[in-house]
This record gives sequence, structure tokens and C-alpha cells, in this order.
Amino acid sequence: MDVAGRYLVNTSDLDDAAAALACSYSPMRIFPDTQATANPWIRIWRTRVGPMTLDDAEISSGIHYEMDAAQGVLLCRVRAGTVDFSIGEHIATFGRGDLIAVVADGIAMAGTMRQARLDLITFHRTLWGEVTAQHGDRRFSHPLSRFASPVNPSAGQQVVDVIDHIRKFVANNPLVAREPLVAGSAARYLAATMLTAFPSAGFTV
Repeated sequence: MDVAGRYLVNTSDLDDAAAALACSYSPMRIFPDTQATANPWIRIWRTRVGPMTLDDAEISSGIHYEMDAAQGVLLCRVRAGTVDFSIGEHIATFGRGDLIAVVADGIAMAGTMRQARLDLITFHRTLWGEVTAQHGDRRFSHPLSRFASPVNPSAGQQVVDVIDHIRKFVANNPLVAREPLVAGSAARYLAATMLTAFPSAGFTV
């Protein structure tokens, strides 16, 4: 049976995990969290839908990471545990049910994840130009920066609903996920929903 996706990482060797993730995100270092009571294990299952990737990440115990010059837009949905993000002088902690948009754009990033279960969604950079051009809205004419929460709960819930729809009906069906028209439309749909929930004015500059 054809199964959509593959393990990007499935190991307790944090050096191996860092090397594997560097190819998809940015060069990084991963250490056990100082508060960890057991050896961490990292599992990340990746599916690709057109110009975006969907990573189902699970981190047992706790890890601290340092990432060099991260690029692009990352959408993080916290399904369990806690996540700290630190970009420059901006630091924030998020927990279960939180939705965060992160844009490092070449700036180093660090943080801690404890007993975390996450949806991590990344987009090809060219997708943003396409979506913002379609919107024709000056609010979206400048790159988003740092990280932010949705402008209101209903906007955040709409993004979550779109993520769940794509996971269930597109990403988990390899025949559908490989169709460029469907996959590309799904990616633009999520990106447009994000721009509504996370307008650039809502980001910390």
C-alpha cells in the first residue's frame, strides 16, 4: 500500500537529528533541555503538498535548539506540551492550542520544546509573492517578521480548520497530494488564510 510521507527524523541521537533537520530547515544544534528527566526522542513525519511541507513532530522529554540564519515562513500549531521561541530580542512561550506564525528571514533562532507535539508547516518562498499579489492588499506588501499569534480566536480557528482539512483529505492521500493543481491550490488556500489571520501589522517588528 502506498503511504503518504516519510520519517524525516526518528531517533534519540540529537546530533543525527540536527544533521537531518539542517537539510530541511537550517544548520542547527540540539541539546537536552536542562530540565529534562529522560533522554529525548525526536520523531518527525513529513508529508509534502505542492509548495509546502507538513511535519508532524513529537519530542519526548525536552530539547533546546539553536538554529543558524533560518529562512522562510513557519506555521507552528502546538497540540501538546510547551514551545519557546527566541529570535533576537523577541522571546515567547506557547502551549497546547496555540498557533504561531514565525518568519526568521535570515535571523538566528533558538528555543526549547518540552513534551511537545507539533504541526510544523513550511512554505516555499515564491508562494508568498503569488498569494499577496492575488490579495492586492497593501497590508501584505512587506515581508512578515518575527512571530505572532492570530489577530483573534476565530481567525486562528479558521487556520486550524484548513490545516486539518489538508491533512485529512490531501496530505494523507498520496494520489491527491501528487496532483499539482490540487496540491498547489491547497497550499495557496492555507497561505491566504494565514495572511488573513496574521496580517503583517500584527507582527512584532
